[in-house]
Amino acid sequence: MGGQTLISTRCSQRCTARLDQWSILLPSDVRNVYMVGAASDETLPLIAGTQKLTLRMPCAMTGLEVRANLKTAQASGSIFTVNIKRNGSSILSTLVTIDNGERTSVTAGAPSVISDDAWGDDDEFTVDIDQVGDGTAVGLKVAMIGVRSA
Repeated sequence: MGGQTLISTRCSQRCTARLDQWSILLPSDVRNVYMVGAASDETLPLIAGTQKLTLRMPCAMTGLEVRANLKTAQASGSIFTVNIKRNGSSILSTLVTIDNGERTSVTAGAPSVISDDAWGDDDEFTVDIDQVGDGTAVGLKVAMIGVRSA
């Protein structure tokens, strides 16, 4: 039994050393943390409201980007707008928007801006739908991308 433990310990140390060496060689985006959640089902039209999705951060990180996408784009009306809050306060100075006829915030005319990028371990994040247009948007998903804090 003692021999097995010793071998296991040696292997563990060797594996850890190799992972540390590899992480230095990996591109930075491989070390990013991606949190993705569905803020609705895939069939019912979306309506404005608070706390459509709640997530807990799995570790401390620096926020890099937030995105949103729809299964079905809305055709007209007010621009579809999403707010993301950390422990009750918005992390955005410019909210996430999805332009009419589009299904992703990546192509939005006004890109979102993160004003609070210090995301702590186990912080609670909620997603609010602040504004909808003609009521035809369906299937909201939100992605939060960050890099793990040292």
